[in-house]
Amino acid sequence: MAPLALTRRMENPPSLDVRNINAPEMVGAVEFGVFISTFLLGTIVAQGYTYFSQQYNKKDSRVLKALIWFLLALEFGHSLSSMATVYYFTVTIADQPVKPGNCYALCLTVIHNALITAVVQTFYVDRCRRLGDGSAPKFFIGVVGWGLTMANMAFGLWVGYEAWLDVPAPNAYNLQLQWGWLISVRLGLQALIDMLIAGCMCFYLKKSEKDLGKDKFKSMSKLLNRLVVWTIETGLATSVTSVVVLVCFQTMKFNYIWIGVYLSLAKFYSISLLASLNARSRYRTKYNGMHALLTASPANSKLRFGSSEANQFTVCAVFKAVHSGFECFEEHQGKLAPTRRLTINS
Repeated sequence: MAPLALTRRMENPPSLDVRNINAPEMVGAVEFGVFISTFLLGTIVAQGYTYFSQQYNKKDSRVLKALIWFLLALEFGHSLSSMATVYYFTVTIADQPVKPGNCYALCLTVIHNALITAVVQTFYVDRCRRLGDGSAPKFFIGVVGWGLTMANMAFGLWVGYEAWLDVPAPNAYNLQLQWGWLISVRLGLQALIDMLIAGCMCFYLKKSEKDLGKDKFKSMSKLLNRLVVWTIETGLATSVTSVVVLVCFQTMKFNYIWIGVYLSLAKFYSISLLASLNARSRYRTKYNGMHALLTASPANSKLRFGSSEANQFTVCAVFKAVHSGFECFEEHQGKLAPTRRLTINS
C-alpha cells in the first residue's frame, strides 16, 4: 500500500518501476517491520502463556479470558498477514518490471490493527471508568472513552476497506492522494486516546495517594507511585509509537518506512495489556501485606471501616488498579464480597 500522506500538491508521484525503486526504503522497510513484529509476537505468546498458567489469573471472569483469547487470535492473524505481505513483495511480484503498491495481505494488517487497538483501548477505558469516583464521572469516562475508541476503530476499518478496493487500481498512489487525511486522523486520534487513558488513570491514582496521605502510609503510597509509573510507561509505549508512525507518514511520503513502524504498533498494544494483567499478582501480594498491616496493627487504632467521609482512602480503588479485571470483588470466607472501604480519621 502506498504511503497515505497528504500529497495532492504533487502532480507526478514517483513511479514504481523497478529501475526507480529504492529497495531499502521500500521492501527493506517492510521486511524489517515484519521481522520486529514477528519477534514481538513471541513476547505476546510468552505473556499469553503466563496469563493462562498463573493461578491468580484463573479467577478472572470468562469475559476477560475470552477477550484475551480473541486478542491472541487477532495477533496471529496480524502476523500471518504481515508475513504474506513480505512474500508478496519479495516473491510473487519479483519478476514484474512495474511493482504494485498494494496487496490484500497488507490490507488485512490494517484491519487487524484496528481491531486489536479497539480491544486494548476498550479494556483500559473500562479500568479508568472503574477507578472513577461517583456515577457521573464514571458515565462521562465511559461515554467519551468508548466513543473515541469506537470512532478510532471505525476510521481504521474504513482505511482497510478503502485499501482493499484500491488493490486493483492502476495508480499505485491513488489511495495516498484520496484518503491521506483519513490515516492521519486515525493515527492522531489513536495517540490522543492513549494519552487520555494514561492521564485519567494517573489522576485517579494520585488522587488516591493524596487521600491516603504520604506521611501516614508510605508503603501504600510507594505502591501507588509504582502504579502511576507503570501506567505512564505503558501509555507512552503506544502513544509515542503512533506519533512516530504519523511523523514518518507525513515527512517521508513515498517510501514504506512508516509502514515498517506501523506493523509493530499492534504488538505494543497487546504486550502492554498482557504485561499489566500478569503484573497483578506481584502488586496484589504487596497490597495484601499492606492491607493486613493497616487493618490488624494496634498502631492503626484511628482507622475504622465505615462509610465515605472527608479525608478517606478507598482501598477498593487500589484493588481495582492492581486487579485490572471486570469485577471489584475479593474472596472472603468462601464467598465473593465487595471490598471494604478504609476510612482515615484525622
